[in-house]
Amino acid sequence: MRLLFEEIRQQGYTGSYSHLARFVAAWKDSERPLDVIVEATVEPPSSTLAAPDFHPCFKAPAIDPTTGRRISPLTAAALCMKPRGQMTPRQICTVDALKAASKEFTIKRQLAMRFRGLFHSGSREKLNEWLWDALSCGIYTIRRFATTLRHDIDAV
Repeated sequence: MRLLFEEIRQQGYTGSYSHLARFVAAWKDSERPLDVIVEATVEPPSSTLAAPDFHPCFKAPAIDPTTGRRISPLTAAALCMKPRGQMTPRQICTVDALKAASKEFTIKRQLAMRFRGLFHSGSREKLNEWLWDALSCGIYTIRRFATTLRHDIDAV
């Protein structure tokens, strides 16, 4: 990893080593080479999450159907957490475009909506189910969040 970091710094990379490490971490467990591109249009089952078979690269960035522009990561993150019933018609179109472009976004959104629902239910059993699904989803950021929650489960 240090060799990679030094090589890309010589080519103009200005980010930190930790940013690079987080970016590459998603590929560490993958059995596929980095240049594999996937079709990311399959919805996960609605009842439970199986460990998905996907790669963190996407064929193309999600395009906002109303503007024709690329959807920013900040917009995607905000819409990942927002319930559909509180969205404008334009936001719904954007979420649908993100889901069509990214299997990872679909899984993140499903987990985010379930986590949001946990606050209303107060069910320890449902939290344990959510933690299991989050830890086995294959998405680094979700697994990291779930691991942190599990470490602080008494406070949670």
